[in-house]
This record gives sequence, C-alpha cells and structure tokens, in this order.
Amino acid sequence: MIYYTSDLHFGHKNILKWENRKCSTVDEMDKMLIDNWNSKVLENDEVYVLGDVSFYQKFDKNRELIQSLHGKKFLIKGNHDFGITKYCKDLFEKILPYMEIKDENREVMLFHYPIFNWNKQQYGTYHCYGHVHSNEEFQLNIKNSFNVGVDVNNYFPVTLDELIEKQNESF
Repeated sequence: MIYYTSDLHFGHKNILKWENRKCSTVDEMDKMLIDNWNSKVLENDEVYVLGDVSFYQKFDKNRELIQSLHGKKFLIKGNHDFGITKYCKDLFEKILPYMEIKDENREVMLFHYPIFNWNKQQYGTYHCYGHVHSNEEFQLNIKNSFNVGVDVNNYFPVTLDELIEKQNESF
C-alpha cells in the first residue's frame, strides 16, 4: 500500500494553536501522530512524506521519532527539513525536492508546495502537496490536486483512493 502525508511538525508547540490541533501538549500531539500513522501503515508499506517532519533540534529525538514510524519512508523536502535531511537521511529510502511515482499505474507528482500546473496534468496525472496546512485561502481547488497534510486529513496518512473519494464528494 502507498500512503501520503505532510506537515507532521513533530515537536512544534505553536502548531498546536495555529492549526487548532486536538492536543494540549507537544508530547500528546507526537503520540497521536505516531499512533495514527502506525494504526494504518504496515512495515512494507510505502509512505511519502511531503515535508516538514519535525521541529526538534535534538537529532536523537528526530531519529527516535522517525524510527518509530512503520513503513518505508520517502521524504520530499519541505521548508523545515534541514536537520532531518542532514542527520536522519539514512532513515529514508530517498530524499528529494520533487518526485514522480506510479501508484497502481496512476502517475502522481509529489512536491511540498501546491502548484497550479504539473507534468502531464492534462492527461490525468495527480498532484499531492503539503505546506499550506488547513489554510483554505491557499488550498488548490483543482481536479486531481490534493493537500496531503495531516491537518486536513484527520492526522492520518492517506491513500490516493481516499484522496480521490474525498475530492469527488466535494466537486
């Protein structure tokens, strides 16, 4: 199975209020995100993390968090992933600024930022992004374009099928 997620922001105290996350402490938020992830993702599943994994400055803490997450992890670099890409790179299958993959013969373009046009868009390819959290002003309301951030996906990684179903309900 392939999953997508973004903007976990482990260890980020201010994200609790900015995004009105359902937790009162960073430790509670971290545990919820890990539990949610591990309740869906199996060890051999692939998870594409579209940036902004953690705000912890302690690299041992970041390693511990990433190692606790099930699955084979791929990182599409976000604007807050400097330490992760330097000190935890061995915990990811790949770390890239942009990636194109196949998900059950469907082409998917992965980028931390939302973009209005992407490769083969006119042929039905999909675009997954993060960065904008739940800010409705910056959501792309474009067919086949999906915000995979935890703040708009009930704090869980999601499949492409789940994203398509959710979009079909709103279009």
